[in-house]
Amino acid sequence: MDNDQNIVKEQNTQTAGQKPWHKRTWVRVVALVIVAGMIASELLSRIVSSDTLVISDNEQTQALINSDLAEALKHPIELNDAYRKAVYQEKLEQKRKEKLFTLGEKAEKQIADGEYRKAVATLDELLGEVTDEEADIWQLRIIRAQLLFSDGQIEKSSDACTEVIEAGEDEGGTCSFIRSLIKIADEDYEGAREDLLGALENGYTQEDVCSVHLAYCDYYLEDYESVLRYTASARAQGISDKYEYTILYLEAMSQLQLARYEDSIDSITKLLEMEEDSDGSLHYYRGVCYLALEDYKTAAEAFKAAEKAGFGNSKDDGTKKTMLLYNMGVAAAGCDDPEEAKRYMKQVVSRDDDKTLAEAAQNLLDMYREAEEAARLQQETES
Repeated sequence: MDNDQNIVKEQNTQTAGQKPWHKRTWVRVVALVIVAGMIASELLSRIVSSDTLVISDNEQTQALINSDLAEALKHPIELNDAYRKAVYQEKLEQKRKEKLFTLGEKAEKQIADGEYRKAVATLDELLGEVTDEEADIWQLRIIRAQLLFSDGQIEKSSDACTEVIEAGEDEGGTCSFIRSLIKIADEDYEGAREDLLGALENGYTQEDVCSVHLAYCDYYLEDYESVLRYTASARAQGISDKYEYTILYLEAMSQLQLARYEDSIDSITKLLEMEEDSDGSLHYYRGVCYLALEDYKTAAEAFKAAEKAGFGNSKDDGTKKTMLLYNMGVAAAGCDDPEEAKRYMKQVVSRDDDKTLAEAAQNLLDMYREAEEAARLQQETES
């Protein structure tokens, strides 16, 4: 222990007038910049695990399905409104009226039963029977776009939505909203953002849901201040409690990116109270915040909790484990535990799956080695 203290003293002597290495800006920048990219790569999986957005299992698509939209389709009041104009036309022959009425009832039942593909076929047959003068064709086309989306026929749904939007007939903004979800899945966040704003302009009633999706898009567009404005707006609009986890997560990650570390810690703590940190990521991000605040002891505890939860252990986690080990080493150094710091840094170097981290870890090991050598020479001289 005395030897370790001598090493630290010698290191501080040789760097008089400078910050200890673990407090130097470049070290903290390395730790924080690396985590920024990682947050973006895993935000989608975190967000879609909530009730706000769901990833479709359909092989034809990885588009985002909105549960509220699917629920609305179970009550096809609009469909009745759209085709009854044709059914009750006095000039229509009785036989044709009966056919339209039968098709409408059939489509309604198929929608209520969740048989969206069959409902699309029935609706196409209905559309083939009526004219613009006889029925609200565009309302029927909007419903058709919804059905295609809910059935997982995403490209066809996108085309159907575009047809409605370009015709200036997206009354209620439904098609703009659906197309925004498709664009989110395609990682076209700018386009999705435009469609969400278009949905609101056309009267889409779920303003709170749009606010959550806008926050989601703006996170990927790196407009973190806007993310926080939209999440605040969603809360003010009375967003359902089922969106709370999603909103908190977006806030926590945006606050971290904006270096509002205390706020991010508060948000992450609330998330941990809501749900078990199954992969250790929340503990990791909280550790990063404490590291930035130079609370090395608490940071070390958070990183150990992340390690215990299995952070970075999955084969698909890339270099997460290496990042965790590096930050654990920085935290150990900040706690004046050079042996622990060296142990973590050696692991980072040996893993060699991230050149930036490996070089940084080696530099820190070299600094420790030089300090130890200087302490040894000084001891020999004094003896």
